[in-house]
Amino acid sequence: MRKMRVGRLLLLFCLLFPSFLPAQPEEPKRVTALRTEEKITVDGRLDDPAWEKAEEISNFIQFQPERGKPAAFRTSTKVLYDRDYLYVGFSCQDKEPEKVIARLTKRDADLEEDDSVSIYLDTFHDQRNSYYFATNILGTQCDGRIVENGLTTDLTWDGIWKSAGCRTEFGWTAEVAVELGSLKFKPGEEKT
Repeated sequence: MRKMRVGRLLLLFCLLFPSFLPAQPEEPKRVTALRTEEKITVDGRLDDPAWEKAEEISNFIQFQPERGKPAAFRTSTKVLYDRDYLYVGFSCQDKEPEKVIARLTKRDADLEEDDSVSIYLDTFHDQRNSYYFATNILGTQCDGRIVENGLTTDLTWDGIWKSAGCRTEFGWTAEVAVELGSLKFKPGEEKT
């Protein structure tokens, strides 16, 4: 059984959880979210014109199955936002795209056995707490909160967000749109 071909990728926002970083000193990946006024259709296709303008990051490290090693397959990510949503687009390449695994469709299902992508948002910039969002090619949603530096995971938190995936000739793509109003920020900080 093929397990985690693409691996569970981490999109590190604001230096989230330094223990996930590789042993050698390396700067965390950073991406500038591009503000857009264009309509984004969350269909998993990344074909809206705004995605063309967004900065791309790649060369991710694995969380599973080989923590800290370079990702086995190229994955790139772009980030957009507007007044209401934070959008994250993933392009996940696979040498054998027909073997991309996606079986789970139940909300908050454990997506570790499926090819999936995850987003962790440290909205308080404290490197101890975060919201997380994960999806697979089927658009299955898994979300929650991680608190107390990873000691507690709150699986009951259900944010307001959209997700979709799409199989491609090179692997798969996914789009996530997180409603900004469902996230808490430090008092006095602006969302936009």
